[in-house]
Amino acid sequence: MCDGDGGMCGDESDLQRRLDELEALSSIYPDAVAAGGNNRSVDADISSGGDSPSKATIRLHVSMPEDYPSRSPPTYELSAPFLRAAEKEALAADMERAAADNVGQCVVFAWMETIRFGHTRTLSQKEAQAQYKNFFFRFFFSNLNLNLKSNMYQYVMNASESFWTAG
Repeated sequence: MCDGDGGMCGDESDLQRRLDELEALSSIYPDAVAAGGNNRSVDADISSGGDSPSKATIRLHVSMPEDYPSRSPPTYELSAPFLRAAEKEALAADMERAAADNVGQCVVFAWMETIRFGHTRTLSQKEAQAQYKNFFFRFFFSNLNLNLKSNMYQYVMNASESFWTAG
C-alpha cells in the first residue's frame, strides 16, 4: 500500500515521517528532547518556562509503533509527581483529545504543547492561589495588628485620661 505522493510505501513513509518529527522536535526544543536510538521513542522534559519560583518539569516518554503515524498512535508515559490526580487526569484527557484531533498525523508536538500550556496554566493557578493566601494572611494579620495597636492606644488613652482627671 503506497502513499499518493509517488513512491514511499508503508514502513518507509512512517519511518521518514517519524524522523522528520524527531528532527523538528529536536530543533524546536534543543535542550528538552532526546530521541531514542531506534527512532521510535522520544523523551522530553517540559517545564513551565520563565523564572517562576514554582518551576517544575513534567517528563514525557513517547513510544512510537512501527506504523506510526499512518495507522497507530504513539503511547506515552507522564512523570509529574507534583501534580494532583485530578490535574493528571485533566492533562491526560487533553492529550487524548489532541491525539483524536490528529489521527494519522504526527502528534508528539501537539502533546508537548498541550502539556506545556496545561502545565503553565496549572502552575499559574497555583501561584495565584499562593499569592492570594499570602496577601490574605498579610492583610488579616496586619489588620489584626492594627486593631490590637488601636485597642492598646485606646486603652492607654483612656487610662491616661482617667489618671489625669482623677487627680
